Amino acid sequence: MRPETIKLLETGFAAQQSGDLAQAERCYRKVLRDDAGNEFALNLMGVLLVRQENYRDAAGILESALIANAGDPETHNNLGLAYKGLNRFCDAAKAFRTSIEIDARQPAALNNLGNVLAAIDNHADAVESFEAALRLQPDFADCLNNLAVSLKELGRFHAAILAVERAVML
Repeated sequence: MRPETIKLLETGFAAQQSGDLAQAERCYRKVLRDDAGNEFALNLMGVLLVRQENYRDAAGILESALIANAGDPETHNNLGLAYKGLNRFCDAAKAFRTSIEIDARQPAALNNLGNVLAAIDNHADAVESFEAALRLQPDFADCLNNLAVSLKELGRFHAAILAVERAVML
């Protein structure tokens, strides 16, 4: 990759991290004008579009990113978020599972899978996914909260309270 491309990606990422999404988008689009298949720009642009809740465009861009590199677990995870935003829960679950198959040590992807499973009222499997995420990252407060919701739905009130208390403590 050319040094100019790397600099644009770094500038775009820094802008995105600081909340300047317009600047980040300009950087990514400039990279994509010169290299339409740049997997990094495609993935980062997809994340930006998910953050803007433009899930349809995000899904298309992230699908293109997977053509460039189908082995990237982060892109599969991000695609799952786009599908979830489109209420395509089965597609989202498949994307999250693929991400986890590529790299099982991803608490965020496990939490995301749990959220999708909970959304389709499969709280038993959601609990398994949340618990797997928490084995990797015990201080994951959002995941503890999600776990508590699914535990409550399963009638496991005491365990739900313990999860909420831990989340609040964190």
